[in-house]
Parts: sequence; C-alpha cells; structure tokens
Amino acid sequence: MNAKLNLMAFIVMCLVATVPVSAATTIVLNQPEDTALMKTQANQNYGAIDGLTVEKGGTANEKVSLVRFDLSAIPAGQTITSALFTLDLQWTNEGGSRAIPLHKMLKPWVEAGATWNESDYSGIGTNAWQVAGAKGAADAEVAAFATANHDNTIGNRTTWDITSAVVGWYATPASNYGFKVDPVNATNIIYFNSSEGYGNVAENPELTINYIPIPEPATLGLLAIGGLALLGRKRR
Repeated sequence: MNAKLNLMAFIVMCLVATVPVSAATTIVLNQPEDTALMKTQANQNYGAIDGLTVEKGGTANEKVSLVRFDLSAIPAGQTITSALFTLDLQWTNEGGSRAIPLHKMLKPWVEAGATWNESDYSGIGTNAWQVAGAKGAADAEVAAFATANHDNTIGNRTTWDITSAVVGWYATPASNYGFKVDPVNATNIIYFNSSEGYGNVAENPELTINYIPIPEPATLGLLAIGGLALLGRKRR
C-alpha cells in the first residue's frame, strides 16, 4: 500500500511540475487619493493642490500628508510579491536627508474634505479626528509600518517598501484607509509631488505592485485525478 501511495505522490508531483509557471505581472498605480493636513490652516482642505507637504511635529507649522491607493485593478486570486511606494521631491529647505515613516490610517477620510481638524470637512466638528492632525490612536496606527530616508535632491524619488500593508489591504479591502506620511525630525518643509502635479504623470506618487496568480483548486484536483488514473492503469 505504501508503495502505491508513494507512486501516486510521485506521479502527481511530476504532473504538477509540468504545469507552466505563470509570469509575474507588474501594475503601476499613480492616481491615488492624497492631501496635506496643515496646522496653520486647520480648517483648509488641500486635496486639489500639487504637493504633499510634511514638516516636523510639535511646531506651529506642523504638516502631514495622507495617501490612499485603490487596489481594485488587481484581479482576484493573486499573490502579491512586492509593493513599492515612491514620491518625487518637488522642493525642500531641509538641510539633509530625514527619516520619514508611514502609518496606516484607521478611519476613512475624504481627499476633497480632509483638514487638520477633520477627516471630512462638512461642518466644524462633524467628522473631527480623535486628535487634530490625524494623530489619535483611533486615527492612525502609532507604530510605523515602513520608513525611508528621503532623497534630498530635488526631482529624485524616495521609495518605501510597503508590501506587507498592500497584502493586507488586498486581502481585506475594507481595511484600506491608506496611510499617513509623517516626518520624524524634518524641522523644515519637505514638499513632494501629489497626484494633482504639473501634468507629468511620471512625477505622481506611485505604487508599483508585482503579483502572480494563485493556482486554482480545480487545477490541483485535476492533477490528483490524473495521478489516480495513471495509478489505476499501472495496476492493470
């Protein structure tokens, strides 16, 4: 019996080995929802401007930015192997490269309505953040899920590896509220291009995702049936 089972397993393994491996697919998303939140203009929305601004917390001029990519263009049943987020530096008066962490957002916000005080400006206090600037524990995760040192050369790009977050959002779309770009120690302004940039899509925020199809259960079942059939023929 063991010999027969071993033979069957060997046959199925051989059949699986003959199944062509699907090539990885790359998709580039460059039209996210994005906006800046500015402490000095606490009730002003910046969803239509051409930049995403960040500046050190704890100052009167504190600024953070929000970004969210729609992942619905990725077909169902895929395995995401990598996801890289990039921003193009438009301008800065910061003297050196700074660590810039990303924090997952925990509540919905509206590109055309989010302000320093509210996630959607439809009246003072109506959709207030738990803490202004989306700094509450119910607004965004306290711990960063990705960090990168920004390239301080104007026109260059900074890249964050956000694979783990994208895998989670793809598996559970309802949890995708995007993320907050929040500097650790940038004492001056760092100004990245937004999706409303200068008309050059190549300078937009980008999310580059690689994925491959997951083998369908029906395919694996057919391989097993084929193995049983071959085993039956050998018994005769």
